[in-house]
Amino acid sequence: MAYQEVTKTSYGSRLGNSLKGILTGLVLLVAAIVLLWWNEGRAVKVSKMLKAAETECVDVASVDSVDPALEGKLIHATAVAKTDEVLTDPD
Repeated sequence: MAYQEVTKTSYGSRLGNSLKGILTGLVLLVAAIVLLWWNEGRAVKVSKMLKAAETECVDVASVDSVDPALEGKLIHATAVAKTDEVLTDPD
């Protein structure tokens, strides 16, 4: 013969478990909205900073000499880095 155990859950217990699930879902929903709001705010701030940097950036044609007029300004320069030494990173 097979042994079978039957348990009964009261109406109040089922209702309590349902309310716990609903409250957990609401807390997670609020947390998700807050995190999305925070992340989007950071993305907007970064976008504004990049647009400001794009308008203020000065393109430097040559990096052979330092121009004192550009002191403290945001610059963009391109150059080839050459060395006869072997570069290593001990870490």
